[in-house]
Amino acid sequence: MTAVRSIASVLASAALAAACVDLSPLPYEGPEGGVRDGSTADVMFDVSSADAPIDACNRCLTTRCKSAETTCEQNAKCSVFATCAAATGCWGASLTDLTNLPACLIQCGMSAGVTSQVDPAGALISAVFVCAQDPNVCASACLVGAEP
Repeated sequence: MTAVRSIASVLASAALAAACVDLSPLPYEGPEGGVRDGSTADVMFDVSSADAPIDACNRCLTTRCKSAETTCEQNAKCSVFATCAAATGCWGASLTDLTNLPACLIQCGMSAGVTSQVDPAGALISAVFVCAQDPNVCASACLVGAEP
């Protein structure tokens, strides 16, 4: 009998809790100053200059990290990762908190099929990361906010 009472009390508690949740829609209030339409007047920066840091990093990697870059390109997984990282500016991503990796690292890793730190391509990718983030090599081009 106590099992029936405890199940009944759980169901009653769930029903009362559900009754307290108001799921009705809230009235919409537009942004102050009128509706923004996404026109070119809304753009906050020059789009042509947005890719400049990515281009500078890629130029540095292909010239000053040529050995690591060439070795990476010869491995299918590393090559796919490198292409993705170059396109997204991911070579400058922070690796200080491995429990909270930047989205671009996860995206590039998944597209390349690198799903483990022990994947052989990981060592090749790591060599390019080290070069990209080395203050004496490409950090000024690849890390946002790094000193030139």
